[in-house]
Amino acid sequence: MKVRRDLLLSLRKLSRAKRVFLMLVALIASWCSFAQAPNDPSHLVREPSEISPPLVHQPIHECALTVQVDTYVKHARIRIYSKGKVIGDQPLDKHPPGVVKLFRPLDTSDSITATQTINSIEGGQSYDSVPVTGYPDPLTTPVALPDVYQCGQVVPAANMVESTHVEVSEFPPPPPNPLPDNSPTIGSNENTSNWDAVTTAALAGNQRSVVVRQIACPANATPPKEISPFSAPLGEKQAPNPPPAPTVKQPCQNCTEVLVGNLKVGAEIAVNVGGTVVTGLANADSNIVDIPPAVPGITATQKLCTTSPPSAPVDPKSSLNIPILGNPICPGAHYVSVANTDLGATVMLYHNGSFVGATDGNGGTVKFGIGSPTVLNENDTVEAVQVSGSAKSTPSDVTVGCGSGGNVVTQHNDNFRTGVYPYETTLTPAAVLARGMKLKWQHPIDGWLQGQPLYVRNVEFQGRPANAVFVGALFSNKVYALNADTGNEIWSTALVDSDLGRRNLSFGIDSTPVIDAASNRIYVVFATKNQKLDTATDPDSTHPPPPRQASDGTVTPPVFQDTDLKNLDVAFWLVALDTRTGKEVARTMIRAVTYRTNGQTVSFEGPFHRQHPALLLDHGSVYVAFGSIAGSEAYLEYHGWVMAYSATDLSFQGSFNTSKDYAPPRTPYTRSHPDDAAGIWQGGGGLAADPDGNIYFATGNGTADVVNGKYGDTFVKLFPTGSTLAPVATSVPFDSVLMQQNDSDLGAGGMTIIPGGGPVIGGGKAGFMFALERGTLQQRQEFTASTNQYDPARRDDTWNLGPHLHGSPTYWRGPDRTYGYLYVWGEKDYLRRYSYNTLTGKFETCSGGSSGPGCPLRGSVKALETFHAMPGGMISVSTNGNHPGSAVLWAVLPTGPATNLPPPGRLYAFNAETFQPLWDTAIPSIGHWAPPAVADGKVFVATSSGFAICYELGPEQSPGTTTWVPYKPMASAAALAHHMTAVPRDEVVMNTLSDKALAQISPPPEASKYAVLIADGTISFAPTTVSSGEQSSWRSEDTSLEVSVTVAGQLFPRKEKIHVEITPDLVWTASDGSRARAELVQHFAAPQDGAASWALYRVKSSAGSGILTNITYIQRLATEGGTPPDTSPGPANARARAAFSAKYVLYKEARP
Repeated sequence: MKVRRDLLLSLRKLSRAKRVFLMLVALIASWCSFAQAPNDPSHLVREPSEISPPLVHQPIHECALTVQVDTYVKHARIRIYSKGKVIGDQPLDKHPPGVVKLFRPLDTSDSITATQTINSIEGGQSYDSVPVTGYPDPLTTPVALPDVYQCGQVVPAANMVESTHVEVSEFPPPPPNPLPDNSPTIGSNENTSNWDAVTTAALAGNQRSVVVRQIACPANATPPKEISPFSAPLGEKQAPNPPPAPTVKQPCQNCTEVLVGNLKVGAEIAVNVGGTVVTGLANADSNIVDIPPAVPGITATQKLCTTSPPSAPVDPKSSLNIPILGNPICPGAHYVSVANTDLGATVMLYHNGSFVGATDGNGGTVKFGIGSPTVLNENDTVEAVQVSGSAKSTPSDVTVGCGSGGNVVTQHNDNFRTGVYPYETTLTPAAVLARGMKLKWQHPIDGWLQGQPLYVRNVEFQGRPANAVFVGALFSNKVYALNADTGNEIWSTALVDSDLGRRNLSFGIDSTPVIDAASNRIYVVFATKNQKLDTATDPDSTHPPPPRQASDGTVTPPVFQDTDLKNLDVAFWLVALDTRTGKEVARTMIRAVTYRTNGQTVSFEGPFHRQHPALLLDHGSVYVAFGSIAGSEAYLEYHGWVMAYSATDLSFQGSFNTSKDYAPPRTPYTRSHPDDAAGIWQGGGGLAADPDGNIYFATGNGTADVVNGKYGDTFVKLFPTGSTLAPVATSVPFDSVLMQQNDSDLGAGGMTIIPGGGPVIGGGKAGFMFALERGTLQQRQEFTASTNQYDPARRDDTWNLGPHLHGSPTYWRGPDRTYGYLYVWGEKDYLRRYSYNTLTGKFETCSGGSSGPGCPLRGSVKALETFHAMPGGMISVSTNGNHPGSAVLWAVLPTGPATNLPPPGRLYAFNAETFQPLWDTAIPSIGHWAPPAVADGKVFVATSSGFAICYELGPEQSPGTTTWVPYKPMASAAALAHHMTAVPRDEVVMNTLSDKALAQISPPPEASKYAVLIADGTISFAPTTVSSGEQSSWRSEDTSLEVSVTVAGQLFPRKEKIHVEITPDLVWTASDGSRARAELVQHFAAPQDGAASWALYRVKSSAGSGILTNITYIQRLATEGGTPPDTSPGPANARARAAFSAKYVLYKEARP
């Protein structure tokens, strides 16, 4: 039934306010029919598009006799399909999830979908077909879950393999060892998930034990295909006499489900609803019970050997919760998530006012499908409402769109992780080239910034709206909200442990947070600990690392890390803060538990993990992922964990472990065992999500054996449903064995989803890029994306010499609908752009070399060759949609080795279509995982130097710059930075010159060194004046520098940088009020190509009071850049600027 079609025809042409008003009118009209309606949507259904396709639980293994389905409407008829035929058909009269019996066992040629039929109308099939797969070998050992009781009739079991036949046996004390294979059973079941509750005969008690085992294909093979070991015997507890009275959570009026708590497993539950008694068996300490429509005075009892007292009577509540639609809802999405649902109410979904599906509320978050063939388009409106009898909730609505509305709310801008900000109209390539960029503000931060800055427009700060930047600091656990236009601090919040007596030290914010602008929340993960690391003595270490011995025999002390502390206690916390005030809204301690194949418990252990990947907010859930501590892969028990939490209240929803069977020895710790754990770090890149809520990531380290639950160096796709994060597809690269052997992590980089139905892409340390089918992760293409330019053969044969890719790949569709652009900037390589053919679904590649058809576009700046060149270029793109001439590629690149912490860096701007250099500048250091954030004419940069920095367009120039010569990092510069702590920089560089050259640019002996200026800036060039017909060349015009100053080996009293201008006639003017006029004495070619000459200047006069006062000579040393373009100027009004850095040594007359 289409609700009030006449009202809906022109909705898209109206303003949002009018559109919502008219849709509410349409909804009210439809609600009138609910006045006396039953608590289901069947009276609304008139066509298949109004029925939600059920979700089919996965995985499903061969020989399955049942299939579990979810998110249907109670009392619907469910049909199971494979190969176009119905293979199961039955009504499900209980709340979701439910189990459908099949007409035949399944085999690996089957692929399963489901439909639901309401009012004799059958809806569309499930959007995701579930392939039937083989069983893992061996089957996992089940775990019988405590507690079970005498007279109880249920035995729950965990660590199950889906689609097995489960049997429970009972033994008197002591149970036989070993247990006989033909043990008599007291209950069995066909299992459909990783947890099962088996109904049994009443347990006898008297110190008896129960055991559980599972069998694969019991009816299809003799002997069965596989039989698991028995679970460890679980003793039956004596039944309390009487059992405690249950509790009944207040249901909603006329709702048909109720939550009964304080139960004993196996007890018979009896719920009295207005004189009608409904019974069932407890399979946990709380259970959902299907009831008639709720009325006042509901009570419950439970019975083991005796019956409990009744619970206190409960009356239904009169109102329903306002459902909360999960953000974002992308165009083309097939599913929505709705949080804050009432148990037993009906959650109804509307698309532009038309009813398109429903499911039962579960008291939390439900994810369900949109009726087929409904298509969600950009700017459509989706509404959710809850209904129970005549009660109706207030609806909530979301506008369809993956975009952020001009905000930057997550790492790399969106959940596809494209890295594109498509709302930029100020920072065009033409404007950035002509005017350059200037520092707008920098704000001090207490700690390092590891993650990308985030940006939200018009945040209501105490009634004063302002654009805001949000950052979280490593070490201090502080979150900051800064005014994006002024840099002023609006609020800062220091996050602390909930138990300061146990963990009172900050351990840092290591990842990029995520923001829900609509709900005014920022989600942050931070860590706390109980001990400081004493690197000198490490007094309480039980497993200190050995001393390090170099190839020349030199022995240096060991390098300690926190995990060397004997009693280290680390906790990770997920918190939600109000973006307007910084006040905490919700928090939870991050925990997770799973089981090994052998049934042993695996718990998340904070001391062994780091939370590098950016947070993901998708379909109403916050996803948090973990990997290892650098350098600890060979001896600590870490795993790759993914945890999901409700964005509404941070309640735990589910987890996934990439290497559950990894269990290195702990006493003592050793470094000799195989490294078989699989971490998730992705160079700070966040997990990616597609419109349907599937989650994608890559792992690093470990063995790839996905059938048996080992996901090392593997691409993984998870499908969140109910309380599970099911691995529904994987892809293992061709060189995964080499990756594992040589620590050449696939998961060093993250994954990006190509919009428009394109593949998922990702790559890591080896520099290969993999394009994978989004549905199956089947490899579509593999190509070389990055190469070590200093040693091209090195890829996956070492941990540090490959052309590493970190963070998330960057993708912009661009102005040509046929070709999109993929950008990467690997370590030790040039910036590169690959063309993605949207018609063929593949990337263009060339057969050899670096030029010709299909070859990538290559930039002019090469990343450094250093031992630690991490992380290469971290990229963002700003653009006005896909308009030509609007896109700028921004990147931060280290200009010194990562061993020199914090590593110095540079911010670059290139034309994203041509790679024409536009501008660059030095930054004090890079944020380790942090690409720049661009929004509304500003560029925000995270640093590891205690600052957040903002740049904006420079002043208008007449004429503006037409050519920019970028700064090119040089190996010698890296070496200087590495050694500068031991020897003054000017002395190090002087030692690189010959004696003859040194003499030419040295001042007279009577001159005394006074100060060193560490300078960064630009040199401007203009065409020389020539006669008609002659070719002009470039001449230097002026030099503009920002300098930090050291005097006699210590910082100059002024902490801020000093701006210095140098004119062509060598007049120096400093912003501190000092001035000098100089003349060139001698210059000498720089020892490295592409750098301005080294020179000696004699100062003829000085004035003012400041750094230039009374100086007599100036040396220019260690130059980098500063040379004119290689091409001729062209027109007379051409202007060029070149990035430039140098060390200027100032001298004064020696004192007598």
